[in-house]
Amino acid sequence: MTKITIDSKYFYDALEAYAKDSKKSWETIWGKQTQQLAKQIIAVTPPMMANRLGKDSFKTGKIRGERATATDILRLFSPYKKGFTSRFEGKTVIRSATDMERIHNQNRNRRGRVTGKVRDIPAQVSILNAYIKKKQKMVGYFASGWNALRTVTNAKGIPAWITNKNAGGFANVKGDDKTLKFLAGNTARFADNLKGIERYMQIAADQQAINLWRQVKKYQEQLQARMTSRTK
Repeated sequence: MTKITIDSKYFYDALEAYAKDSKKSWETIWGKQTQQLAKQIIAVTPPMMANRLGKDSFKTGKIRGERATATDILRLFSPYKKGFTSRFEGKTVIRSATDMERIHNQNRNRRGRVTGKVRDIPAQVSILNAYIKKKQKMVGYFASGWNALRTVTNAKGIPAWITNKNAGGFANVKGDDKTLKFLAGNTARFADNLKGIERYMQIAADQQAINLWRQVKKYQEQLQARMTSRTK
């Protein structure tokens, strides 16, 4: 399992400033902020796009994931119909989902994707369409590796196409006036091989820091308004 350490200084600086202005207990603040941070982490996990955090959504991520799944499979297989004999001459037509899955798995790279040239393997249309739909239902599997974190932090707004899967993971989140702890892991297959995963997690932490600084600014503006009204 790959271990990732992110630069949390920006987040903790914002957290400290927020704590001073909000007058809330560290336990309350940490509980709310880790809840939001957990959601940010899930929101940058593929099929969502980390570099579009705040602009992307779970809905568009799901659509993107389903399209990518179909594209990968169609890089391998082409629908076979009678009359295509010359195009597929000498090739064995795939007529079972078992054979299709075996070939698919053999051609997936270390990140689980199918790349390179189109294989153009003939496959029975009904079997191919059913296989694509089956695999599209697995979209969200990678993100479901954060379900333990979602549960521990009680993160809200995570769609069922992620929460109804279980890729495996862990979380240990604690906070009081003495100790702040945030440890989480995603043990989904291919998680270790995701290019840019460290950058994705950094984006999530930085975005939550930005959200905190916005709240600090709001508190300060409200305080300034109250002080100004007193001097009138």
